[in-house]
Amino acid sequence: MFAIRRPDGPVGGWVAAVGDNWGSYIDGRLVIDATDGQPWLSRHARYAVSLLQMALGQDLA
Repeated sequence: MFAIRRPDGPVGGWVAAVGDNWGSYIDGRLVIDATDGQPWLSRHARYAVSLLQMALGQDLA
């Protein structure tokens, strides 16, 4: 599991294994795509971190 901090210090979310993939979590909930309702999963943890940073940058939390 990887925690991601916001620029002002507190943890903004984390990345954790979901089966064979990695998922991004904000406030304890898996980040999902608003268009198709599917979770944002990645085969690699590094990419899942990028997805989480993008979600936090769009104020989706």
